[in-house]
Amino acid sequence: MPSGKIKIGSRAFSASQVGTLYGCGYNTMLGLYNKYKGINTPAAELSKEAQESMEFGTFFEDAVAKYFANKMGFRIKKCGETAYWASDMPYFICHPDRLVIGKDSQGRRVALEIKCVRPFAEGWGETGTTEIPDVYFFQVQSYFACQVPCDVVYVVCMRGNRIYSYEILPDNEIIADIRYRVAKTKEDFDHAIVPDSENYEDAFNYYASKVNKEAEGIGANDEVLAKFNELLRIHSEKDTLTKEENKVKEELMKALGEHPAFVVTEEKKVKRIVYWSQETRIKVDDKKLEKEHPEIKMSDYRTESIVRKFKIAYPQKKEAKNG
Repeated sequence: MPSGKIKIGSRAFSASQVGTLYGCGYNTMLGLYNKYKGINTPAAELSKEAQESMEFGTFFEDAVAKYFANKMGFRIKKCGETAYWASDMPYFICHPDRLVIGKDSQGRRVALEIKCVRPFAEGWGETGTTEIPDVYFFQVQSYFACQVPCDVVYVVCMRGNRIYSYEILPDNEIIADIRYRVAKTKEDFDHAIVPDSENYEDAFNYYASKVNKEAEGIGANDEVLAKFNELLRIHSEKDTLTKEENKVKEELMKALGEHPAFVVTEEKKVKRIVYWSQETRIKVDDKKLEKEHPEIKMSDYRTESIVRKFKIAYPQKKEAKNG
């Protein structure tokens, strides 16, 4: 696992560029080709929103990293220009934002990826999940592909005035696919195979590989499309109302202070009781129990169920939104 102070230039790829190989990055394959070949092209003019986002991230990154480290009890170090790469792929380089000194409570080496996004950024799930935008998922998996000294990466995201964290573990199938795509792209670029200005071999698209070829899908007929548009409208209105609700709720909790509840009455009758009380949540530490009592196999007590998750993805639109 070599490492050193190297800046990304021509003839090298970075983890942040991997999303482009999957059709969800912030660049085009042609743009990636030109950068790899050292071909100077007119820089695209950044939108006002993009400029504000970059300034926002630059200003808050260090504060977010320190806040999260303090919350988790981590000691961290800033990597600066230090890069990591696998011995067999010196042209594929990663720059972690922060590394944790020592290990976490589970004995794992930890890296941090800090993201400070605009308040209404799309594609982020609730804190504690693994639902991060695809472009960042591929960036984090590239850390493992480049053999960054970590067993887990915490993606820490600041949205508005909230800090979200996502624990991302290595996905060996994706890691192997990333290594293949980077190597294949390098081979093509070295042989001066210029990619199409819009796409890079549709058959080489990540999303197509995830479709169950044996299943018969249905198209978006008029009825399905009408329901879909209705769902988007409701979702948009719900997001606006949820933000307003959360803002007022925060103000109410601040006003309550340490008081556990208040009662709303009407004509001496209780109409509502609003609670603002502490509660203790108890969770069984499966790994600790199994370690201290090896005769007990927690797998014997776990159950599995098959569910279908409804999700609306935006695989081909992120580039346009950030361009």
